[in-house]
Amino acid sequence: MPEDIERCIRSCPKGKAPGYDGITYEQLKPVASAISPLLANLFTAILRTVYIPDTFKRGVIVTLHKGGSKPTGQSG
Repeated sequence: MPEDIERCIRSCPKGKAPGYDGITYEQLKPVASAISPLLANLFTAILRTVYIPDTFKRGVIVTLHKGGSKPTGQSG
């Protein structure tokens, strides 16, 4: 339902990096009420046709090193 999508968009955290599409949550929040019905129609069509667009299957994976020493690959 559009209301559910709008609520999800508005509850997304701030300051997160964009995904493969380059869109951040901050860009979606001001237009949440306008795009929610469109997204609801899109997701409903995906469920009905059982077809997922290839661009929906892409993502960005970033390795984050959280401190400590990094392995050097040397033994001994």
